[in-house]
Amino acid sequence: MTSTQKTSFLDPKSIIRQLDIKKDEVIAFLGSGSGYFAIEIAKLIGREGYIYAIDILKNKIDSFESLSRTNQIFNYSTHQINIENQTKLEAIFKNRKPDKIFLVSVLSENKQKAPVIKNSTAVLKPGGKIIIIEWKNKNLKIVPPKNMLVDKEKLKSYLKWLNLKFKKELDAGRYHWGFVFTK
Repeated sequence: MTSTQKTSFLDPKSIIRQLDIKKDEVIAFLGSGSGYFAIEIAKLIGREGYIYAIDILKNKIDSFESLSRTNQIFNYSTHQINIENQTKLEAIFKNRKPDKIFLVSVLSENKQKAPVIKNSTAVLKPGGKIIIIEWKNKNLKIVPPKNMLVDKEKLKSYLKWLNLKFKKELDAGRYHWGFVFTK
């Protein structure tokens, strides 16, 4: 899916307005894709903050880097890894844990959802927030297959089981749902 297709279904600016993003925060996008969401936050946090863009696909990392240069954003690092690999993910955040982690339409693209969630919360700073945005169950060609969609209530229960606290639900538009949990 291209950035244009995603933004026509998901408006990053609308979601960002619902979040308390501070200029000096460290923010990680796991499964960052080409960065359409991360770039909007990078513009907001300015040079005081820092963005980690992590994706398994090299072409997505390349797109993010190109988009960052085009937007004059230089306070970021990119990493091409599988976010299911806890050791590699932890190595990235060894010295600097993120204040916020975004998982945007990532779980519905992964068969192994539990390791992605567990690894994400493991590298999150205590008191940090995990923002999860996923597809609603709509009959559209662009939506992942039903067997890959995330059950919102089961995910909430799992995050609570991991000792995360529900913070709030996000209005993620017509085709997505989202929520915020705190570590």
